[in-house]
Formats: sequence, C-alpha cells, structure tokens
Amino acid sequence: MGLDFSVLSPVELLAAESAVLTMRSLTEAAKAAPPGKGMIYVEAVLHDKGFEHLRTLLQAAAASHEGA
Repeated sequence: MGLDFSVLSPVELLAAESAVLTMRSLTEAAKAAPPGKGMIYVEAVLHDKGFEHLRTLLQAAAASHEGA
C-alpha cells in the first residue's frame, strides 16, 4: 500500500518531501561511514536532519491550525 500523492494536501506533501530528504541524508551517511562507524554517522544525521524534519512538521501543523 502506497500513498496517492495526487490527493495529498500541500502540508502533507511538505511532510513527505521532508521525510524523503531525511531518508536520503541517512542513506548517504551510512554509505560514507567507515567500517564499524555506521551507527555513529547515521545517528549524527538523525540528530541533525531528523529533528529538522520534525520541526518542519511541527511548524506546518501549527500554521494550519486556525488561530495559531
């Protein structure tokens, strides 16, 4: 089961794009990590890009709420 991107709202599309960009950063970090250091590299990206992704979702959700 996959998402039908043609029916997503602009906020949902932003969330999907942010998730894909975060996943790409995680994948790149895993590929770039020297042997035995993969988890450290991926966790560092998660702290950077993962929290950025969550901030993006939080801002979008708050902005979509009337009176926010």
